[in-house]
Amino acid sequence: MITILLASMAAHASAVSPVGLAPTNHAISLTWGGAIDTDVDFSEFWDKDFTIVTRFMEQFPYAYAGPILSVQGTGNFQVGQGDYFWKPGSGATTNGWPWKTKEGRANKVPNLAMWIGGTQVVAPAPSIQAGYWNQLAVVKSGGKIQMYLNGTAMGEAITAPSAPKGKLRIGRPGEGGKVEDGRAGQFYGLVDDVAVISKALSSSELKTGVYATGTMLGGFEPDLFAGFTFEKLEPGGRPLPIKLGRKVTLTKMAKQVLATPDRMSGFDRLQMAVFTTPSRMILPIPANQEWYVIQGYADGTGSHNGYAAFCVDIDLAKGQPQTLGAPFTASAMGFLTTVREDLLTGNENNPNSIAIRQNPGFWAGYFHLQENSFSKEFQGGEWVKANKKNGKINYPMGTDFNKDAILVKAGDPLARVSSVGAGAAAFHLHFAISDLPDLSPFSLPQTTFATIPAAFRDFEVKQPNGSWKKVAAGYLEPGMVIRRTVD
Repeated sequence: MITILLASMAAHASAVSPVGLAPTNHAISLTWGGAIDTDVDFSEFWDKDFTIVTRFMEQFPYAYAGPILSVQGTGNFQVGQGDYFWKPGSGATTNGWPWKTKEGRANKVPNLAMWIGGTQVVAPAPSIQAGYWNQLAVVKSGGKIQMYLNGTAMGEAITAPSAPKGKLRIGRPGEGGKVEDGRAGQFYGLVDDVAVISKALSSSELKTGVYATGTMLGGFEPDLFAGFTFEKLEPGGRPLPIKLGRKVTLTKMAKQVLATPDRMSGFDRLQMAVFTTPSRMILPIPANQEWYVIQGYADGTGSHNGYAAFCVDIDLAKGQPQTLGAPFTASAMGFLTTVREDLLTGNENNPNSIAIRQNPGFWAGYFHLQENSFSKEFQGGEWVKANKKNGKINYPMGTDFNKDAILVKAGDPLARVSSVGAGAAAFHLHFAISDLPDLSPFSLPQTTFATIPAAFRDFEVKQPNGSWKKVAAGYLEPGMVIRRTVD
């Protein structure tokens, strides 16, 4: 954990700019595990009218819930990115999150969500696009709380409950916190200029006032109670405006990055983090083979959404028929956790799969194995022969690093590709990184669970002219033709 002091690096035209501050701007980039803990306690402002407003840039609009504003403490206070599967227009509810509905998926639009106390509101937000700045505000006025996007009310207003017990947190639920259906939530993207204001701002004030989307927080705005600009005081600079002189603590995966004062999305989106697991994964395919990316992360037009947003589907670049029976390999060193290989090809509800613990807290899942192909491919079939008893294979659990766990090395052959079971010729490898060992969506425990957008290392992408572009670490996007270049 690191602690930084906050200072304003610019002021609005209507305010006097502090002397000695450099004319630059910064934001915080958040990825898996990223959060910002502030020293602002909800008890300091909750009992009167207030506004909390911030600027944000989403990296994956079609992912699962990612609270931008939350609480480090107890009580429900989570406002921000909504799960892609939530049913838009459902209004306030006290009956749990309406996630993964046919109506929600059919809309194919990003959502915003607010969960305060025992009441939740979900609202469609079609204007949100990956890599563009927006403004989020939570306004309490006359005992009612309303969520706003760029000054426009989103969903219904709710009756304000008692104050959450704890401090304002940004980017991820606090310790022990949960999102809609018990799964972990994470906001991916940029956050900047968080302001707590001692009055209820109107829609017009949010749209055109000193807190509007394209402005910067200066520290001298009227009714500003506390503000966070994520800057550092330059040597020789004057003392901070007192309202910005508060501390934040960043988790390891929250990083200060350079951003543009005038919020140029094209530049700023390049500052969003690319997350890599400790094991630095390679592509799960044999070296120098060409494969095609069917679905990448948080693809709003595909089937990987909600808690399964960060999964990858790939097949041989030659096409579907040739993919049936194609071998695939391990993406990183780890320990075998589970193998399911005895089901017939085409079983949609319970596909054959492999789970490997790559690092503490990170499991890789490989789905749609050809039946019994692990027994033939893994270690050339020799391990299975040595460990087969009474016609069955005994797989020691690999959840702990111990002498009984089965070691798998990066690039080791694992099994062969089969069908998802969703239709004829649907042959492909489905790959995901998760924070739980059982990656099957049909038998999840009701605890925190999330797929994680982990980057691959050392691969190449085929260009339109036939040349290959090297990628040191990056995400797979739909339409890419890729190949692994390391053994």
